[in-house]
Amino acid sequence: SERIDKDILILRNVKDISTIFKAADIYVSPIVSKGLTLAYPLSIVEAMATGLPVVCTKAIAEEEILTDGEEGYFIKAKDSDEMASKIIKLLNNPVLRKKMSMKAAERAKTHSWNIIANSYKKIYEGLS
Repeated sequence: SERIDKDILILRNVKDISTIFKAADIYVSPIVSKGLTLAYPLSIVEAMATGLPVVCTKAIAEEEILTDGEEGYFIKAKDSDEMASKIIKLLNNPVLRKKMSMKAAERAKTHSWNIIANSYKKIYEGLS
């Protein structure tokens, strides 16, 4: 792991992500290519399931996963100013963060393993 700020720690090779999610206030994923997430943004749903509001690009999640302004925020790819703005907004507003947290946990319940499996199945079928 690498500490880049008193409040920001970059982790690598985490075995039990649930403990990390439980200690976090926000989940941020600035990934700009869907190829890095395969078919389904599982990390987004896992974060939402633990009640984390999400800040991410549309490259990693779509409206079927997250509604902008409800469970978190979409940001433009490679727009660090917008990303910082959304993070600061959530950190400075605990009421908003709590509201989004509750909505994120509820929304995550709509993403069953069947939906996730079907998403991956479509990818594999496209390979043959």
